[in-house]
Amino acid sequence: MASASPLPQPVILPISNAVEQPFQWLFDSLKGQSASVPDLYQIFPNVPIPEARHDYHLVREVVDTWLSRFVEDNAIRAKLQAADFAKFANLWYGGISLDRCQTIAAYGAWLGAFDDEMEEYALSGDRVAASQTAEEAILVFEYCFGQSAFYGARPQPRSLVMQGFIDIGDQFRRGLSQASRKRFLTELRDFTFAVAQTQNIRERGSLLDFNSYIARRYHVSAVRTALAMLDFAYGYSIPECTFEDEAFIDIWQRTSFILAMTNDIISLQKEFNAGEIDNGILVLIYHHQSNLQTAIDVAVQLCHDNYEALLDAECYLKTGPEEMHPDVFDFVDRCKGFCLNTVHWSYINGRYIKPGALDANRRLLIQL
Repeated sequence: MASASPLPQPVILPISNAVEQPFQWLFDSLKGQSASVPDLYQIFPNVPIPEARHDYHLVREVVDTWLSRFVEDNAIRAKLQAADFAKFANLWYGGISLDRCQTIAAYGAWLGAFDDEMEEYALSGDRVAASQTAEEAILVFEYCFGQSAFYGARPQPRSLVMQGFIDIGDQFRRGLSQASRKRFLTELRDFTFAVAQTQNIRERGSLLDFNSYIARRYHVSAVRTALAMLDFAYGYSIPECTFEDEAFIDIWQRTSFILAMTNDIISLQKEFNAGEIDNGILVLIYHHQSNLQTAIDVAVQLCHDNYEALLDAECYLKTGPEEMHPDVFDFVDRCKGFCLNTVHWSYINGRYIKPGALDANRRLLIQL
């Protein structure tokens, strides 16, 4: 299969002259601009949204208990509770057992808390704390998923959030094969290293070009850890060689691109208000002399093009010369579900969208 790149080049011409203070220039030039985001659900037709669990309240109780134990700041805890990671777990991993849904929901809460902690360090310029927390995280991940998992002294990280990961990690370990644990550990390491570099990007005083940004976002968005968790959720028996298949890799990469870019679109308002610069829409605007609406339109089109390419890769897996394990096609269906349900969860969780910003036709208004 001749796989197209999941990182297509934008068609807008780059800026020829750099500005002295790119971040300030970017925020000043965007103030007062508005844009309309079309109904993103339409990119993913025929993808179902899972029904609500009858035992949702039991999943929610686990999340709330975890947050009360491991997130000390009342405002951050309330924000994470409002995000409703119980719904996240059900949307992304529909139809799984209660105990596995509870574990994944707790992982979602941990991920939100860890991301907020690292984001706070990046915004405050506390590079030492960011580096220390990242190092502690790697030690905890190694303890949970390494070759000698849960052997030896239990780590005692300074970060309360990382202390809260260990019990979650134990539940994952019990439900993953050795190969799946190794893959999950790799994704968690890559994610943590990428998150820790956010401060370096801010201090460098310039933004990555779009393709470099997407290559980095591929690691920093935690999408690949979510894909790796499909093994835990559904007990797949996908042969290891399949993870080296070109079409399978293409589906994995394009799913990551779509999830990262739809999140960048939907979270732009929140991130701009917070002074954050790690967003693909801002990269398009800065490097490609674009206004806000044009950048949104390009990003939406890239999501559409990558989803069409994902479907082409799925077709190749079904009709190509290699016979695939049946779990592969369920995995691909879950990837398509991730694409739609990331949009759905982002629209309903209250983390990104203010009341009134989404109209009756599911068009999102962004007002910077």
